[in-house]
This record gives sequence, structure tokens and C-alpha cells, in this order.
Amino acid sequence: MTAQHAPSSRRLVRYAFRGALILTAVAVAVAFVSFRSYVETSPRFCATCHVVAPEIAIWTESEHRAVRCQQCHHQSLEDGLRILKVYLAGGSVAGGHAAVNLASCAACHATHDTRWPSVANSVGHRVHAEKAKLECTACHGRQMHFNRPPRSTCLTCHEGKSAGTAHEEAHCLACHNFLSTGQELKPTRAECLGCHERQERPVVVSSSAPMQFSCYACHRPHQGGGVVACGDCHQPRDLAGLHSTGGHQDCATCHEPHDWYSTKAQCFACHKDKASHHPEKNCSECHGFEAGLRTGP
Repeated sequence: MTAQHAPSSRRLVRYAFRGALILTAVAVAVAFVSFRSYVETSPRFCATCHVVAPEIAIWTESEHRAVRCQQCHHQSLEDGLRILKVYLAGGSVAGGHAAVNLASCAACHATHDTRWPSVANSVGHRVHAEKAKLECTACHGRQMHFNRPPRSTCLTCHEGKSAGTAHEEAHCLACHNFLSTGQELKPTRAECLGCHERQERPVVVSSSAPMQFSCYACHRPHQGGGVVACGDCHQPRDLAGLHSTGGHQDCATCHEPHDWYSTKAQCFACHKDKASHHPEKNCSECHGFEAGLRTGP
């Protein structure tokens, strides 16, 4: 009886042994996949070394906080094995690793994914990435993981581009619309006025003003905040009428900024004795400052 049941018992042992091997293999495979996923996709793996560094803390407050580290930071198999070896040994990784390249940024920002701003057709991308051949991280990397003011990031390349006292607190992108689909990064007249019309001392320019050019034709905020001299465009030899007579050469004496046309009050500032002189008329009706007009009554 015992001899008859011996082969069956051995088969059961073999089946049990094979089952144990299969279960062990499955467990090892699951553990390997889980560990590999942890290393390749989990920010917690990165945090084991960057635990007290500012990179993680600043990233958790950024717009990319929902993006895993490994989605942007790719590394070679050799680098991955090196980091894993150091990690398992309880050490820390020396030297740079897992750099961000253009493809990582383009995967989100050069697609039609509405979750992210698209920069592929923006003027900022054309000027910096295509024309100047800059990597995205040349401008954005420092802001992503380090507490560096945005203005200083721009000044890394645009050294000496002071914005003047009036714009010193403004972010560069407040005037230079990086995501615009226009042809250049200089702000348009509408963009300048859109902001300055809301200031404590608003700048309002009449739509009927004769010169509808861009604000930076006169204002040069990156050149000490100065204003271009009127004579750079309005040459003295081209001025007509009473412009050429004594006392009328200082443009700002008669012309208020952004108005162009002078008023009777400005004339009376010098010609005080003429305040009651034909009060029903504007001075320029009789006293001409343009070519072809009379210069006196």
C-alpha cells in the first residue's frame, strides 16, 4: 500500500515545489516592477537625496508640482544604475545627473495639450529658442527649483537692461509678452496704454492725436528710463510758423506730454497780458505754428 502511494506523494511534492517556484517568481517580478516604478516614476525616490535641499520644496509650490520629476529629468541606463547602486548603499550621488532637454519641455509645451501654455508659435519661443538657440532651462531652470527672482533670470543675458524707476518692480513679462503671436517682443501701444491708463496718474492719449506711433518711439525704459528728445524727430529746420521765434524752442513749455496740442492756458503762462485778448478764440486761430498759416493777426 505504501509502495503504491509513493509515486503520488512524490508528484505532490514536485507540484508543490513548482507552485512555490512560480509564486516566488511572480513575487520577485511584482517586487521588481514595483521597485523599478518607484525608481523611475516616484518623486519620493528623488526626495531620498534631495530631502533637505530647496529643489523639492520649491517644486511643490510651482506650476509643475503635479508633474513627476522623471517626466522632465531623463537619464541614461548607466546613470540610473550608478544612482541605484549609491542609493542601495545608503550614500549620496555626486555630480550632475538627469538633465532636462528640449524634448522634455516640448512634450507638453509644443503640443495641443490645453493643460499647458503652448509656446511653439510664440514670439518669445522664436526669439530665444529658434533664433538664439537657447535651451529652455537657460531661462526656466533656475526658477523651477531655486528661489531666484524672475528679473535676475532675464538679466543673465540682458545685462544692464534697467527698467527705470517707473518699471523697476514690474516683471519683464509684464511688458514683453512672451506668449504673443506677434512679430516682436516689444510691447505694442495698446499694451502700454492698457496698463498706464489704470495707474494712479493715468496716461490717456486721445485717439484723435495726429501721431499714433508706438510708445517706445519716445520712451526708452532700458536706457535709464529716459525720453527721446523732441528734436530727434522734429528738426528745428523743419519747424514752421511761430516755432522758429524766440521763446518757442522748448517743446515741453507749450506741449504737455501725450497731448501734442497746446492750450490757451499754456500760452498765458508766458503771455500773461493777453488773457483777455479775444477770449472767444483759441490762440492758434490767429497765431500759426504750422507751415502755410499766418503767424499773427
